[in-house]
Amino acid sequence: MKKIVKYTEDYRAAWTEFVERSPNTNIAHSIGWRDVIEKGLGHKPKYVMVVEDSRVRGVMPLFLVKTWWRSRYIISLPWIDYGGVCGDNPEIEKMLLDEAREMAQDEKAEFIEFRSIKAQDPELVYRQDKVTFILDLDEDPDKIWKAFNAKLRNQIRKSQKSGMTAELGGIENLHDFYTVFSWKMH
Repeated sequence: MKKIVKYTEDYRAAWTEFVERSPNTNIAHSIGWRDVIEKGLGHKPKYVMVVEDSRVRGVMPLFLVKTWWRSRYIISLPWIDYGGVCGDNPEIEKMLLDEAREMAQDEKAEFIEFRSIKAQDPELVYRQDKVTFILDLDEDPDKIWKAFNAKLRNQIRKSQKSGMTAELGGIENLHDFYTVFSWKMH
């Protein structure tokens, strides 16, 4: 029997397993964002999922956002343009959407904003002022390179000739990252 369950830490592994196996999820569905947004922005997580026979069949990452002007709304991942409802089938996604509507009523939210690549429900109002560009990565790097226009290829070459590099790191690189970030964002 399928049932809606509120997320608890007991479900962390099951949530992660669903996100890793589902072809419809993306990085925004990862459970780590729950902690980042709650601790970093102070928004209240309202994560729910559909469970059937101890297996997660659908997830819905949401946050209750309260503004300083006393507005309340529910959003799937503030500051991230992806997320939204994801289920193994349309029936499960409908269960999650219905739960979101009830949650909005219970929380006295003015609206729900699903940030997702695909429309969540044709009955919901949706925005069309954001654009997502997806680049299919072919196995042949030359084919990808040739698909870029001449100006972009020139900009990439210029950055390479100037010695620009990219590196992955942890907390030890935070100061260097913040120096560049704050200069560019001034």
